[in-house]
Amino acid sequence: MHPVNILHRKLIVAWKSYNSDSGEWSATYKKNIELADHKELVEALGFDPDKVTAEVIAEAYEITGYLFDDGAIIFYNVGFRIKADGGRIQNGRQRHALNEPGHKTKEVILEISRAVERGQAIYSKPILTVYDLWVLGFSNKFIWKCPTYNILNNFNEHVSSNHLDIGVGTGYFLDKCQFGTGNVNIALMDLNQNSLDEAAKRIERYNPVKYKVNVLEKINIDTDRFDSISLNYLFHCLPGNLTEKLIVLDNVDHLLNESGVIFGSTILTSGVNTSRSAKALMRIYNKKGIFDNSTDSLDDLKKYLTKKYSSFSITTHGCVAIFSAIK
Repeated sequence: MHPVNILHRKLIVAWKSYNSDSGEWSATYKKNIELADHKELVEALGFDPDKVTAEVIAEAYEITGYLFDDGAIIFYNVGFRIKADGGRIQNGRQRHALNEPGHKTKEVILEISRAVERGQAIYSKPILTVYDLWVLGFSNKFIWKCPTYNILNNFNEHVSSNHLDIGVGTGYFLDKCQFGTGNVNIALMDLNQNSLDEAAKRIERYNPVKYKVNVLEKINIDTDRFDSISLNYLFHCLPGNLTEKLIVLDNVDHLLNESGVIFGSTILTSGVNTSRSAKALMRIYNKKGIFDNSTDSLDDLKKYLTKKYSSFSITTHGCVAIFSAIK
C-alpha cells in the first residue's frame, strides 16, 4: 500500500464525506475510510479476509499438513523454509519414454492417463474452498513471487467476449476480468468436475458451457471457434516434460479463430528466478504428483511458441512465465 495511494484515497473519501447527506462528517468519514481500506486490502491480498471462516482455516490446516508431511515447516517473516530429509526427492510417477526398450506404447499411455488423473484429483471441493486463499493469495505473492494481479492484467489485456478457459480452477479470473461490451460467450474446459462446477457457479451470470475433457488428447466437441483461449496454471500440473505438455496448444488450435489470441501462465523451474521456498515447495508438489514441472524451462516454452505462432510475448515474474500468442 503505497503512501501516495493512501493519501489520495483519504482525500477522495474526505471529499465524498463532505458532500454526503449525513450531518455527521467525522462519522461518515470514518465509515468510508474503513470501507476504502478494506477494499484496498482485498485487492492487495487477492481475497476477502472477512470471508475466511473457522471452517476454512481448519481445512487449510489439514491441507497444508497433507502437503508438508515430508518435513518440518518453519514460518518466518512473510515466507517459510522446509526442512527436508536431505535425500533427493524423486518424482512419484515412473516416467517411460515412448521409444524406451521393453515398454509398450499402451503401457506408456496408461501411465500418463493415471498421472493426469492424479494431477487433477487434488482439486476436491475442500481444496477449491481454500484455493484462492492459498494459491492466489499466499503462494503467488510469497512463494512463486508473482502476485495474482500480474496474471489478471494479462487476462484483461487478451480476453474477448467469446472466450474458452482451459484449466478453470475456481473461475477467479473469469469472475474478476473485464469483458468488452455486448454479449459474453464463455466456455469452460477441464478434466475435473469439481472445478467445472465451482467455476460455472461463480460466473453463472454468463451462463457458461462446460466441457469435461482431457486436453492431452484430441478434442472433439461441437462448438463454434473462440476469439480467445486462456490456460492459466495448467502446464505445470500435466505429466511429462514441457515440450510434451505443450501439445495441448496443438490440440486446441482448431478451437481458436484465425485472428485469435491464446494466453496463460505456468510455473517453471529453469530459466526463471526461483526462491529457496519455491524450490522446496515444488519438490514436494512434484513428489506428490500435484505438479510435474521438475524439468520445465523458459527456453522450451520460447522454442515451442516460436515454432507455432506468428507472434508471441513472454514475461516472467519470479518463477512464473506469463505468455500470449497470436496464430
